[in-house]
Amino acid sequence: MKKFGFSLAELLIALSIIAIGAALLAPAYMNNKPDKYKFRVLKYYNLIEEATDKLLNNHDIYFRTPIDDHATFDPNGFPTGQYGCNGLECTEMPTNNTPYNHSDYSGSCKYPNLLADIIQLNVSIPCSSGSNSTIGNMPDGSRWTIKKITPYTITIDMDPSTSSVNCSYHKTKCKKPDTFIFKVDPNGDITGDDNLTKIYLKNMTNTKKSVDFDEAKKL
Repeated sequence: MKKFGFSLAELLIALSIIAIGAALLAPAYMNNKPDKYKFRVLKYYNLIEEATDKLLNNHDIYFRTPIDDHATFDPNGFPTGQYGCNGLECTEMPTNNTPYNHSDYSGSCKYPNLLADIIQLNVSIPCSSGSNSTIGNMPDGSRWTIKKITPYTITIDMDPSTSSVNCSYHKTKCKKPDTFIFKVDPNGDITGDDNLTKIYLKNMTNTKKSVDFDEAKKL
């Protein structure tokens, strides 16, 4: 009688071959897809850029006071304070024409608190005289820390749970980062502060994780 199907031994051999093939292909697959956080880093970059541009282009929020209106001068006769400020360094409180005419939006805390409001950060600790940062969470769970010292530092922890890695990229100390850092200068220009964020912003269209991480190692 003709026998149909496979014996148990044949099935086990076939499954073993499939398993070996999968094990060999898995590393190549993992290295040829983007890091799971890259698209979120780029999304946040665009979010910060759009919000900062919106703030700087609103002259009721960022402005220079007229030279003849309570101006102060240095010993050489040059105007000081808001008369010599640049972009995000202009720390006067926004005018009555805005919803930000409040002391929370003045001084060194002006940009951190304004940015948090514009991007709709769920703030747990606002920047104040007793806090050097605005801290809060986005709806996706990421935790943001916006420091009030220029150039402003924005640290984003993608997974702030205690069970996660909670570190930015380092080729030996942190190979699987979940924390990414941006710098924002007074002109509103945004750059990466840690090596991997720098590479993500440089290689925005690259989809190979191995390429990004190899370049980050060289910085």
